[in-house]
Amino acid sequence: MQPIEIVRRIVALAALAAAVGCARSKPASGPSRDAGPYAGTPEVVGDSMLRFASGVVYAPRVYGLKYVAATRDGGGAALLVLDGAECGACDAPRAVYFRAPDRPLPPRESDTLAVYGYPGRVTDGESGRPIAVSTLFFGECLEGRGPVALQYVTILEESPPAVLANMTDFAAAGFRDHDRVARPDSAGVLARVAAGRCREVPPAEQVAMP
Repeated sequence: MQPIEIVRRIVALAALAAAVGCARSKPASGPSRDAGPYAGTPEVVGDSMLRFASGVVYAPRVYGLKYVAATRDGGGAALLVLDGAECGACDAPRAVYFRAPDRPLPPRESDTLAVYGYPGRVTDGESGRPIAVSTLFFGECLEGRGPVALQYVTILEESPPAVLANMTDFAAAGFRDHDRVARPDSAGVLARVAAGRCREVPPAEQVAMP
């Protein structure tokens, strides 16, 4: 598997490991709208379903499911940030899924829209060498742009290390992925993190197996 494939599918696509811990306790801002049936932190049922306080049950087709947070799309509708894998009891890599519970799920064979490798440092499972390091942000992270997911990644195996950015626009009219975009200034992103307009998905150590 090529380094960029490891980064995209396993856990790397974002670099900026900066002091943003305060963002984890602040709500992401966005267009206001009543959270409706998706209000509050849901209970994880089994390993693949969410049950909200309203009684609504949502199956995002994510396994080993963990609820991370909720935010809004460009129209103010609920957008869930979830941690898990594409299948149960398998060796699929851990990923972050941005799911809109009021929209149909993507087809199984093309379930890549707004799906990111889990952020953090990735090391090679055989050699122990670091492969990549990444961070993942979501919310109103960029000036003059609506809600996004924004991923920075440094591919450490390249010389010099390659620094990339990937993004998903959460527009009301439809979501759109942008790979290898011009890298947004990290200072502006961190300022929005400090202001509570943008949040970070907590990173974790990852191991890439051949």
